[in-house]
Amino acid sequence: MAGNAASITPSTSASANQSDRSNDQTPPSGPATVGQRTRLTPEQRKDNHVASEQKRRMAIRQSFERICELVPGMAGQARSEGPVLEATVMHVKRLLLERREMIRALEANGVPVEDKLKAPLEALPEGCLDNLENEDPNPEN
Repeated sequence: MAGNAASITPSTSASANQSDRSNDQTPPSGPATVGQRTRLTPEQRKDNHVASEQKRRMAIRQSFERICELVPGMAGQARSEGPVLEATVMHVKRLLLERREMIRALEANGVPVEDKLKAPLEALPEGCLDNLENEDPNPEN
């Protein structure tokens, strides 16, 4: 029986030594370091979320203000999203229409126009700039 006990002991201690070595070989940047970072409390998470949302809204508000400065007829107007976006679309369409007319005039006079100047117009959906003259340039009025 003593022989059996001796044969069991080395294998048990060998597996114990193996698990000790595997624990010793865990790199310091492993899962143990993840727990060292403190988690935010629910209140801190809520405060961070509120601050992020306020920052996002401020960025949107500032962008709308810049748009209102750039789009003719929007300075001093009410800044609700719908009218600002409609006026912006109309302004961009008018600019594209101007570009199209300038390109046509240049080509009619024999002046070559680079393809890169025509590309934005060619990328537009068919009829996008048609009937622009009939649309109200100031949707707020």
